[in-house]
Amino acid sequence: MLHILIYGDGQDRETLLTLMDRSQPIAHCEKRYTYLTDRDAFLHEMRYGDVDLAIFTADGEDGRSAIRSSRLGAPGVPKIWFSNDLNDAFESYELGCTWFGLKPPAEDVLRKALTRFMHPERMIFNDNDLLQQGGLPI
Repeated sequence: MLHILIYGDGQDRETLLTLMDRSQPIAHCEKRYTYLTDRDAFLHEMRYGDVDLAIFTADGEDGRSAIRSSRLGAPGVPKIWFSNDLNDAFESYELGCTWFGLKPPAEDVLRKALTRFMHPERMIFNDNDLLQQGGLPI
């Protein structure tokens, strides 16, 4: 079972989960989502929850801080970050994220991010196209 842990403010919860359920890269997988808005609970789940993928939908310093802290508890867990600020893309690289995208994530951008997670060996990107679509592989 694929355990996807999501940290955010909760405003995008239903939209994100609906898009993820429809997303081809993980549609065939049995999955469990844990969406948390409390950072301490999130970090506890990262450390002890057998997490396969972490998705962050927190903006700015809240997102950066959560990603930084999560790296200590679960350094090998792939991390995807969706933020409302394109300037966070540069920070996501330094934080070791495998994908950065703008909020709200478009369905095709989320599909590409999840494909990168599920099949990193098959990904070929045109970075200019991805930036125009709101996503960037890191």
